[in-house]
Amino acid sequence: MIRFLTVSLCLLCMGCGGAGDPRFQKEHLIETGSPVGSLRDVLVKPAPGSYSLETDTRFEVYWPEGTSPPAQFTVALVRYQEGYSHSGYDSDGDSTTDVVGPEHNTQLSLVIAGTNHWQIIPKKSLTRGALYYLELNTESDRWHTIFRVMQ
Repeated sequence: MIRFLTVSLCLLCMGCGGAGDPRFQKEHLIETGSPVGSLRDVLVKPAPGSYSLETDTRFEVYWPEGTSPPAQFTVALVRYQEGYSHSGYDSDGDSTTDVVGPEHNTQLSLVIAGTNHWQIIPKKSLTRGALYYLELNTESDRWHTIFRVMQ
């Protein structure tokens, strides 16, 4: 019984795994309150396809006057890591080949809400030379663009 109470108390203190700051998530669902609108009219800063971002870049997603965002959408910032293969020999002299496929690692980010305007702040500095996708999704539509951070 004492052991059960000790374990329970430890879990309670740790928050069942210590999820961290709840504002930082892999993907954010944004409820806009707009009855109509689409991803089609979205504008992004920096410009989509930019290839010389700073490591402390913040992203902005907004809709110009006269247009509306969808009623809800999700936003995510994803780092793309290219795959590679490595050939060599193990300790017995046998040939080995490791193939690692491409990886998409979701970056934890903070979204600051506004009216038709949101700021996406990466939790950590962006990696030099890396490629990132900014993804917006609705139930029926998907919008994404790629960025490259300066070397």
